[in-house]
Amino acid sequence: MATLRLLGAHQAREAPFACDVWIARPVNTSREDLSSGFVHDTYESQFNGDFSVAVDRLLAYRLFPPHRMRACVCTEDGCVRLGATIIQRTFFPPFAIESAVRVVEFELGPDRLSYSYATVLGHPERGIETFTVIRLGNGVRFEVNGWSRSGHWLTAAGRPVARALQKMMTREAIDAFAQQ
Repeated sequence: MATLRLLGAHQAREAPFACDVWIARPVNTSREDLSSGFVHDTYESQFNGDFSVAVDRLLAYRLFPPHRMRACVCTEDGCVRLGATIIQRTFFPPFAIESAVRVVEFELGPDRLSYSYATVLGHPERGIETFTVIRLGNGVRFEVNGWSRSGHWLTAAGRPVARALQKMMTREAIDAFAQQ
């Protein structure tokens, strides 16, 4: 069975990403799965910048602060699009966990960018997360909606801790994205 990859934090910062390994794995969640057993979280913030900057950052998957996550968007141009696999290396020094997600929904319009990704088999969680930036007059709103549950025996056994870490990381991403 496919599983997440545990690395030393230093190794995770230096090692190349192996897109072919994660692209070959299927997603482990669909919208239809979300009807039972998944926790739903909603986060929202104002983006302190121009809408086009927010779109560029979201398409480049520049969401999480670098001390928390390094990521690789496995596309030719490194930009998020429908079907793209994103490898995530999440840092909990002295270790890092490598897992992946795949973009399963994508919408880009003149005043809105939104995409959703589903976890790939081997991710510590099972779920779907949606990221949206919306132009509102002179401002930009950033929204994150997530549906999740344990996807690995470690996150199931340590669910209260895993859940607290998940919320902390999402808040860090919201804050980091909104401030840059």
